[in-house]
Amino acid sequence: PDGSLYLALELLEGRTLDSALLSNDLRLDEIVDVGIQVLDGMAAAHDRGIVHRDLKPENIFLTWDEKGALRVKIIDFGVAKRTSAGPEMFTTQQGAILGTPYYMAPEQAAGDPVDARADLWSVGAVLFHALTGGPPFDEETYNRLISRLMNEDPPKLGTVKPGLPEWLVTAVEGALQRDVTHRWQSART
Repeated sequence: PDGSLYLALELLEGRTLDSALLSNDLRLDEIVDVGIQVLDGMAAAHDRGIVHRDLKPENIFLTWDEKGALRVKIIDFGVAKRTSAGPEMFTTQQGAILGTPYYMAPEQAAGDPVDARADLWSVGAVLFHALTGGPPFDEETYNRLISRLMNEDPPKLGTVKPGLPEWLVTAVEGALQRDVTHRWQSART
């Protein structure tokens, strides 16, 4: 009534994927469902020219609808970047390293420009963590972690966690290709 502006946000009830991973209580089919829904959400963002740049288990929220079906919400677009033409919505300095290193694409770790394929790496790293119990690279120091991201191929999922369905191994390993030209090119792939 007084002309003040406000923003109404959806109230989410549930837990983050990070919390679920700490509890270690997600079934394989639930992990796959989370991955599919995150890719659907990222495809919608990418279609609008937005790259998240900080996908990680803490930014994936799990909730359930009235029928008990799992619903995934991607949250915290705080460091997102607009890649399509039009007015710049999000500005960051060229070469700035933004994101959480455990799930960061190699090109992002190098401070190079990123596109939707960086988010695909992050989805692959999140799924790797969900399936194996840890991210592809784990180091005690930030600099060592960044160095490994930039210079080493991640471990092969099928070697770290034998017995997973081949199609799932192929999907995750396709997302975790260091060379962006060999990585999945779209969240819709």
